[in-house]
Amino acid sequence: MKKLIFKATFLAILTTTLMSGAPLFSDSDQKSVQELQNDLQKIEKSIEITRQKMKDIKDVVFLPDLYFVLAELYVDKSRFHYLIETQKQAG
Repeated sequence: MKKLIFKATFLAILTTTLMSGAPLFSDSDQKSVQELQNDLQKIEKSIEITRQKMKDIKDVVFLPDLYFVLAELYVDKSRFHYLIETQKQAG
């Protein structure tokens, strides 16, 4: 029962962290470079938190979910790097 509560709490915290971070990319092209860099910092913080949870977690069944979340965060990070560079070159 404790494991189930831990998983639910962790997923809620992780989801909140991710959702409060970067917006959808369809509206990112209207943001300034500074706003994109701020969103990128939030993504990097989420990556750091996820990696730490991967070290702390003892439930092997739950670990693949964290790897999937980490992969999605890295994809988002690369997209933001791309958006930042294209806006720097355009402006």
